[in-house]
Amino acid sequence: PEQRDILELRYPADLAIVSVVRQDLDRARHFVMKYHHTFVEEWAPLHPLATSARHRKLQTLQNVVEIDEFLQFVAHESNFRSQAPLKRLLSSWSSRYPDSKEDDVTVWEDVTAHRILYMQILREKFARLCNDGGELEGGISMNWVHEFLNTHKRQSYHMMAIAARKMNNLHVADFYLRL
Repeated sequence: PEQRDILELRYPADLAIVSVVRQDLDRARHFVMKYHHTFVEEWAPLHPLATSARHRKLQTLQNVVEIDEFLQFVAHESNFRSQAPLKRLLSSWSSRYPDSKEDDVTVWEDVTAHRILYMQILREKFARLCNDGGELEGGISMNWVHEFLNTHKRQSYHMMAIAARKMNNLHVADFYLRL
């Protein structure tokens, strides 16, 4: 129990991702809440001029915010009955990328990998809700979902490649351009 408590205290964001992968969304919500609590406790004592320490703390926040958005999205069946909620979710992600000058490539890779994971889970959820004709209750076709998610997946890879190139990490840029 002691080691588990240490893991939950130090790595709630990582445990939330593991829970999402395991499709244990209630547990993921628990870890997101735990992360928010820990974040506030660790953020409060940071001096306002301790910019690098504050920046390091903020780097993990984007991933957790996106986990939270994903969990809120899948919690409501009504989000799977129309195109608008999915468009809104992915549009908000598309407008939020790490900074290619301030954040290193690992931050970018985490954000990209997590978004791809969420999109895959969304694709599976939409597919489970489809009828035999490939349509969902609100008239959304699975083909539209597939194309829409693929477009955003390609966009994420493209943005990752551009950022890696700006960081002079040509190997990573080349890898993401080939995907």
